[in-house]
Amino acid sequence: MQINNELKDQQDTLSNEILSYIKYANRNNTLDYFKNSKYNLQPTTDNKPFFYEFDKKHIHSKNFLYTFLFYLVLLISPLFIILKKQHIKLKVKNLIIPFAVFFILGIGFSFFQISLLQKFTIFLGSPNYSLLVIFCIFSLFAGYSGYYFRKLKSKRLIIFALILLATVILYSIFLNNTLMLLYSPSIVQRFFITSLLIIPYAIGMGVFFPTIMRFYFKLTFNLPSVLNMINILGITFGVILGAYFSIKGGFKNIELIAVVIYICIGAFYFFHKPLLKQLE
Repeated sequence: MQINNELKDQQDTLSNEILSYIKYANRNNTLDYFKNSKYNLQPTTDNKPFFYEFDKKHIHSKNFLYTFLFYLVLLISPLFIILKKQHIKLKVKNLIIPFAVFFILGIGFSFFQISLLQKFTIFLGSPNYSLLVIFCIFSLFAGYSGYYFRKLKSKRLIIFALILLATVILYSIFLNNTLMLLYSPSIVQRFFITSLLIIPYAIGMGVFFPTIMRFYFKLTFNLPSVLNMINILGITFGVILGAYFSIKGGFKNIELIAVVIYICIGAFYFFHKPLLKQLE
């Protein structure tokens, strides 16, 4: 009996939505229907390909995000007490800066990877191929970038943040049309093309982690291992947060957020002279 009632409620809801849509369609005003409906029924796009996401309020995604954030705070909070007992040179209040930087840096890294996965999935023909290139080849180039620029002064990070910004702007204008011209080569050749196209991202992002980490090695040997953990937690949180923001605003928005994160971190180490004096 209860199942029958639930089915009847669903049928009534569907019937009401259909009647409501017909009413707006007769007025040639379907855009207002999509806007006023309590369900997200707008057609999907390459930027927001979430055809199964009907809830405009994203309640389930928000609850999962808040739960993860709660446990994340529980994990990180005891570190301040542990590091204080280790007689670290930095005061506990000053640990907030490196903790925040490496956590936010992890979020930015995840946001860029998520946007790159979406950017090249159609071109490579499979999300598995895109995962392979972004997680393997991209990480390799980022590692090379960090190695060759490992002695970079932290205040010059702003230059590489601007490289990222220029890459995002240029690719937003030219990448789609360029990829349309390059569909005919074999999958191996497209792998090679994609690898070349992600190099500017890898160079811009790869220098941040090792460059900033190097300065905190001078304060204490133990701190970088903790910062590495903070960065990994930021990457994990960034994957969840990036998925949520891409559902709400699309993949292009999370790429813009990512480049803003790197610019802000680069600007912070460029203008924060007291901190630089302490580190260098």
